[in-house]
Amino acid sequence: MLFSILFCVCLIAANVLETKQIAFGPISLTGGLIVFPVSYIINDVICEVWGYQKARLLIWTGFAMNFFFVALGAICDVIPAAPYWTNDAVFMPSSVWHPALQQPLS
Repeated sequence: MLFSILFCVCLIAANVLETKQIAFGPISLTGGLIVFPVSYIINDVICEVWGYQKARLLIWTGFAMNFFFVALGAICDVIPAAPYWTNDAVFMPSSVWHPALQQPLS
């Protein structure tokens, strides 16, 4: 159970952190590149300990949780902002969502 939660968190965090550019000296990376391999390690441990079927279920669960996260973000993006909210332009669409998802709904 704990590995499943950690796997889903790493998967979603890797997608969110993918937009952050970081530098280790002369090497430039994205934040997601650091987090994403952890999900592979967790999946490998689950496959070795509990079998391929549980690992495959975990992958599908992670995919569903990722879709759920994106859907909730899209719903929040469509709902009009409060009158006092001034950061609508820099909310999720410019930092997290893929440009293809930022197209108008008309």
